[in-house]
Amino acid sequence: MTLPRSTTTHSAEPLAYEPQDPPLRRWEALITASDNLYRQYQSPTWWQHLVTSGMAEASNIATVYDGHGQLLGVAPFRVGMHPLEFSIRGRALGRFSLRAVMPLGGAPLGSTEPEVHDRIYAHMISRNPSVDCLYLHSVRVGSYAWSHIHTSDYVRRNFTVYLPRGVAPFHYLTLPESFEEYLQRQFRKKKRYNLHRQLRLLGNAHGDLQCERVDSEEQVPTLQAAASLVTSRAWQRALASPGMYDVLGSPDRLRDLARRRLLRAYVLMCGTTPRAVVLGYQFAGVYHYAEIAHDATVAQFSPGSTLLYLLIKDLIEHDRPRHVNFGIGDAEYKRVFGNTTIHDASVILFRKTPVNRGRHLLHSVFRRALRLTKRYRARLRPDGPTEP
Repeated sequence: MTLPRSTTTHSAEPLAYEPQDPPLRRWEALITASDNLYRQYQSPTWWQHLVTSGMAEASNIATVYDGHGQLLGVAPFRVGMHPLEFSIRGRALGRFSLRAVMPLGGAPLGSTEPEVHDRIYAHMISRNPSVDCLYLHSVRVGSYAWSHIHTSDYVRRNFTVYLPRGVAPFHYLTLPESFEEYLQRQFRKKKRYNLHRQLRLLGNAHGDLQCERVDSEEQVPTLQAAASLVTSRAWQRALASPGMYDVLGSPDRLRDLARRRLLRAYVLMCGTTPRAVVLGYQFAGVYHYAEIAHDATVAQFSPGSTLLYLLIKDLIEHDRPRHVNFGIGDAEYKRVFGNTTIHDASVILFRKTPVNRGRHLLHSVFRRALRLTKRYRARLRPDGPTEP
């Protein structure tokens, strides 16, 4: 591994967690200045939660300082297994299990000097010499992190850049000042009518609707009970996000999230019965629509989109964030309820080893074969291809 040369920066010990510690205040300042929609996961608040909950090693923080001791960049990270799947239409045919270093929030936080990012990546690898790769969950196209991984000499010498799902649309919602303004701008008259009708039909069939916000320690048992019932009816958990069980199964984690003012979950009640649950977080002006589940026995009434509709109303009317982050990947509900689309990619930085070259080659050939098959089938349709 070739390390980047440096005369103005140096690696440093992990940041302390005490509020009065100057590096921590600088870390928080870097968060404030960031426009990354995933900055919550780069923050000292989230990192303290992970360490307290036993979800991360306290020493797994890469930092870079200048010659005067000023913090220039920081990247909390986790080390674990990341699956590189061979799948068709959501069905997994096989996978490679990659041992990966995963920077939280998708990229280093701080300076846009190439050397800062180079040294952070070098620190992560030097601390974990047996890993296969760095895995960046979401990197926005056009961001500095995107430019750096494609232009850095250090990255080019030491890694193979791979985008396992390609560049994809990323949908999020910028909230206006009123719910009525959101409805008028977002939906045509017919769609507004259909949404109201959807709420009415569900309420008439299963009891009065109520959207309950959960953001305090005292509400954790209620949230867990509701989530347990909903997920048990989610088509054998097929309609619930896997991460939901990890968090909702731990009351200590939920209480810690509430104490740190991160927790903002929602439960859709129909009469006295919960029908849908959203596990969400709010931090620095961004609401993270993180994990969802809904009751499959009332699926014909769209309880998931009903809860999202009511959730957005509550977000606007109570402690309004600026953005709602729906997460990576394209989906119909994101296109319907979101009002801003950018593009992002998950990025694997494969270390240059023979095994990784084989993994990269096989997976890229598989993806190319899928694309060619899709285009061939499109040409066979009577109406012709839908894409050039």
